[in-house]
Amino acid sequence: ISLETLKTYFTAMGTAGSLVLLACLLAGSQFFAIAAAVWLAEWASQDEEDQDDDRYPIGLTILAALTLILAVLRAVAAMDAFTSASRELHFAALRRLLKAPMAFFDGTPLGRILNRFSKDVGYTDDLLPMTFFDFLQCFFMVAGTVAITCVANPVVLIVMLPLGFYFVRLRKTFLRSSRPIKRVEALTRSPVFSYIAEMLQGLPVIRAFQLQDEINSTFSERVNANTRAYFSFIGLNRWFGFQLDLIVVTLLAAAAYFSVVLKHVDTGYTVDGALLGTALVYILQLAGLFQWMVRQSAEVENQMISTERLVAYTKLPQEAGDPEAAEQAKAWPTSGDVEFRNVYARYRRDLSPVLSNLSFHVRPGQSCAIVGRTGAGKSSVVEAFFRLIEPEGSDGVLLSAEPDKQDAFASSDASHGDEKLSAGDEQRSGIFIDGVCTSSLPLALLRAKIGVIPQQPFLFSGSVRDNLDPFQERSDGEIYRALRDVQMHDAISAGGGLHMDVGQGGSKLSVGERQLLCLARAILADTRILIMDEATANIDNTTDALIQTTVREKFTNRGVTTFTIAHRLHTVIDCDVVLVLSQGRRVEFGSPHELLRRYLPAFDLRGGDEQAFDIVAGAGEPPQVSFAAMVRETGQETERDLRMAAKAAAKKSSSAGLEL
Repeated sequence: ISLETLKTYFTAMGTAGSLVLLACLLAGSQFFAIAAAVWLAEWASQDEEDQDDDRYPIGLTILAALTLILAVLRAVAAMDAFTSASRELHFAALRRLLKAPMAFFDGTPLGRILNRFSKDVGYTDDLLPMTFFDFLQCFFMVAGTVAITCVANPVVLIVMLPLGFYFVRLRKTFLRSSRPIKRVEALTRSPVFSYIAEMLQGLPVIRAFQLQDEINSTFSERVNANTRAYFSFIGLNRWFGFQLDLIVVTLLAAAAYFSVVLKHVDTGYTVDGALLGTALVYILQLAGLFQWMVRQSAEVENQMISTERLVAYTKLPQEAGDPEAAEQAKAWPTSGDVEFRNVYARYRRDLSPVLSNLSFHVRPGQSCAIVGRTGAGKSSVVEAFFRLIEPEGSDGVLLSAEPDKQDAFASSDASHGDEKLSAGDEQRSGIFIDGVCTSSLPLALLRAKIGVIPQQPFLFSGSVRDNLDPFQERSDGEIYRALRDVQMHDAISAGGGLHMDVGQGGSKLSVGERQLLCLARAILADTRILIMDEATANIDNTTDALIQTTVREKFTNRGVTTFTIAHRLHTVIDCDVVLVLSQGRRVEFGSPHELLRRYLPAFDLRGGDEQAFDIVAGAGEPPQVSFAAMVRETGQETERDLRMAAKAAAKKSSSAGLEL
């Protein structure tokens, strides 16, 4: 176990003062326990007339009471310190995990994360405190025995020092040898149990083909392999126990021998018989105590591996820090103007960019469709919006790391809405909303100001109200209005109202109903920007039509800037603009009608079709990566309908512009 892990664990246990107090309680309880034994030995060594002296029973009672009190206090203090360490490490790891970048979750299996917060936290919570406390008790008992032996006969130090050095080397050798043997025993044990299960399942086949001898032979080989490893482990433990017994016997013999020598040799030093007797009694206890202390120390090391893994989670990389939000941020954004300017992004620093030099501008209130083949970078645009992946400049530097990121709103008023930007502004990369670079904003503010309807609708376990209004900012009337807008009012009212339990992950609702609740949540958020990431990909056509209608009424027609990622082209054919992506790069950008009229359709043009579809003169075959090519792939009849719908939407948009 590294010193850094131990330092982190002890720091989490409490302040330096509390750790010193715990050490004093552990040492004090052992001191008074030995003092009581010495006092009792002193009392027993007195003459018969002196044994009736009241000070002996009173002193013994006081020492016993102090021992008991300190023993209780040390247990309480130790458990409090260990519990505090476990709690602090757990919450520190959880806080870091919740703010870890998406790259961590992309590269870390979910099972590993769950293992950290289940098995490893369980070891740190339940097993480590008891094992560590047991080890500390044994350590102070051994230290007390050594101390009383040295006090009774200081000459024993001549033997004790080399014995201590030998014990340290012996422990290292034992631990270094026992780990691989124990690992081999565990590895050879699993095949035995798996083979038994296979035999039970295949008994009819074994008997039908008379394979009993072969099966018995194979089973015996596996059992023998496990038994060899197990007996090696048992033999190693016996050898270690024998070596520890030799140390104890040597120490006991040295204490007795030097005491006799001092008694018969005129050295000027007198050995206290009561003190020596107490020391010899404690030395006799060392035989089992030594072995138990070493085994507990080994268990502490093994269980601290779980703590070490938990400590590693307290040092996880974090998303970009949150600068202070300016006062203008409370009302931002006011219009919903969105501009991507030379944006690069990648999932990890060692990977290629998933967005490359992406630039486009969506004006306030416009609806933008983002289309492309699988892997074109559509979802990456959404992740860059929310800074789940941090946007970069062309030089590969994270925009959130730029020194001027604190000045989020300083220049936004001057640049927003002004077509003539300065040369510095034109060259500056980033995602700008109402003239403010999103990389300069606090993440919580940015993500709260953008509404989203994901492809996979997600609901938390709890009530309908908890999911629609988690921060308790809306009244019941506002929530019911949003439910009416998505035609879920009757179903929710019949199921128990806003306190209706949606189940784990919304399991009590269908996929379509969960998606409608996500739409209601977006309505309640009342943002100026809405992103739909293939929101209708997994639902039926009826729910799809309902969502499209609601989005137009509650968002598009009210001046909300909307971005839609969709495979069903008929759902985005009436959008104001279409962004076509390929390998993270912009291929086309413009209105659906404008992108379609540049190229010939797949169906045969009849008389007047060129004018009906407003096809430009000299139009040719569309390139493979283009909006027109995607429309072609839907079939001739569908292509005809989509082209007509695109022209109708363009005409309607033009009429609305003239009216304005």
